[in-house]
Amino acid sequence: MKKIAGNALTIIFSLMIIFHILVLIKIIPYTVVWGGNLQSTLQMYIYESITLAINLLFLSVVLMRMKRLRAFLSASAQNIFLGLMAALFLLNTIGNFYSESFWEKVIFTPVGFLMSLLSLILLLSRDPKIKKPEQPIAEAEKPTQE
Repeated sequence: MKKIAGNALTIIFSLMIIFHILVLIKIIPYTVVWGGNLQSTLQMYIYESITLAINLLFLSVVLMRMKRLRAFLSASAQNIFLGLMAALFLLNTIGNFYSESFWEKVIFTPVGFLMSLLSLILLLSRDPKIKKPEQPIAEAEKPTQE
């Protein structure tokens, strides 16, 4: 389940990054993001740049958890981020549902909910701890007390 959740989040975040780049370079109109509330191109550049940075961070956390990127965050920090991601995407789902933008409501409401669930799955699926069995010292290898 961890692999499916990680792969799905990797794909979704990659697509989201591409989407936000397309908004930044004005191929996609900025009226379809942020609930249709952006008032200017400057505001769009600020909000979309922040959004892009956050999506890159979230993608990095997923890739670290999947062991596809060298970890620059501890496992505890990754857990915190994944928990925050699950909560944030759930809140975002609610916001998207009430958005004035048709596309945000129709496309990003279910995507946000899915991302919340996948983040939660990734948080809760832990790598099993591999324990080496203790090997008794053979009689011949024990130090002798002479």
